[in-house]
Amino acid sequence: MSTFALQGHRPTSGARTPRRPTSARMPRARDAPEAPPPADDKPWVFGIDRALTSADMSAMGFTRVLVFDADGWVDEAAAAEVVSDAFRLPEPLRSLGLAERPALMRAMHAAFSGCASGGDLLVVIRTERLIDLEDGSADSERCYTCVGRVVDAIARAWEAANDAGDRTLAAVIVVLEMFPKRRVEPVWGEPADAERPAHTVVALEDDLSNFFE
Repeated sequence: MSTFALQGHRPTSGARTPRRPTSARMPRARDAPEAPPPADDKPWVFGIDRALTSADMSAMGFTRVLVFDADGWVDEAAAAEVVSDAFRLPEPLRSLGLAERPALMRAMHAAFSGCASGGDLLVVIRTERLIDLEDGSADSERCYTCVGRVVDAIARAWEAANDAGDRTLAAVIVVLEMFPKRRVEPVWGEPADAERPAHTVVALEDDLSNFFE
């Protein structure tokens, strides 16, 4: 994981302030029909079939970037440690489970606040490892789960902060590099009463500067 600041123009936050799809706020069954997003809904989870470069990130106009490498996320404890460090939790999480979600969301809220001074945030998750894992294997499912829970926790933390009236809330965009699926569908909790949110992954156009202006 790495974090760094980028210099460059900063687009108007309203142009890309993420609008959370209904599915990000409500548990939904895996086989339930997807509810249409609100008319003003804007995409905030993107996929790209290559690695973003520093020049790409600068062209997108973000001043803050978090980059995660999900290569080791077949081990949930390892993923939790990396995420804890990135969002500066006082005590590292031992997993990315339902019990740990409130603490992770609080730390994420702190990272998303202070837009006026810190700038908007781009979160990049490199998922190339998933291409090499057998689909449906235990390692594949663990990696998908970790990626999905991080993405969903970002959605929940941002939405909770927005609902609480945080006026310094940064725009947050997630880009999944080489993610093999068009939806992120984590499972929280035990199978019998699990929460199953879903987030659509929108293909990122190659003309990044125009896309985010």
